[in-house]
Amino acid sequence: MEMPRRLIGDVALVTGSGRGIGRSIAVRLAAEGAAVGVLDVLPAESAQTVEMIVRAGGRAIALTADVTSRQQVSDAMERVERELGPLTIAVNNAAICPTEAFLKIDEANWQAALSVNLVGPFIVGQEAARRMVERGEGRIVNISSSSARFATTYQSSYAASKAGLEALTRAMAFELGPLGIHVNCIAPGTHDTPLSRLTIPEADRQRRIDRIPLKRLGQPEDLAAAVAFLVSADAGFVQGVVLPVDGGYVMAGMNDSLIAR
Repeated sequence: MEMPRRLIGDVALVTGSGRGIGRSIAVRLAAEGAAVGVLDVLPAESAQTVEMIVRAGGRAIALTADVTSRQQVSDAMERVERELGPLTIAVNNAAICPTEAFLKIDEANWQAALSVNLVGPFIVGQEAARRMVERGEGRIVNISSSSARFATTYQSSYAASKAGLEALTRAMAFELGPLGIHVNCIAPGTHDTPLSRLTIPEADRQRRIDRIPLKRLGQPEDLAAAVAFLVSADAGFVQGVVLPVDGGYVMAGMNDSLIAR
């Protein structure tokens, strides 16, 4: 199937896009015609994503910035607008996921998760929106997680930060909608990425698959396609939603009838 070209003329910034799901999002937006600022704290990985985009005929630049630093974020956006054009799309994908028992997690790790996963999207969203308001249009997508709604082991700080991000999405959508800015959120389930293969034991992976109605883990491309929809004109009347991209995992809950026979 030929790739749609819905984003010709757009300029996007994707945080945490040096690898994994963020890379897939950046590559997909570029394939649909957007010029992309690839932002990450890992410069070598950002450069690799840019190389993939450019090799495929797209436009992209690598940016190194910490999303919790307003100055670094602002500087990155200024460079995007200077080299690629006015920013029209921002995707808040950068995140960390500490895995510690609630009784053992300390304040430093708790604050780190909230800083990257919630304060970071606030800063990026605010800086992007201030630029978009001047032109009366823009699209912001926040990446949450099924952990915001469905309890998982050893992820209290991650779950809390992602639940906060979903609430922030609704608040942003309500205030920014009248100013011409679309704000939505995606809540992925477990996706088959190098990180998930390292952090989730095979037995746990299979248990998750057993409880997913579609009987497979997500692929980064599944999530990237959903992001591309939300930032396109096809989602022109979609505002403030949290879209699960999890194969039905949260919807199914703990329904034992879904265990593979």
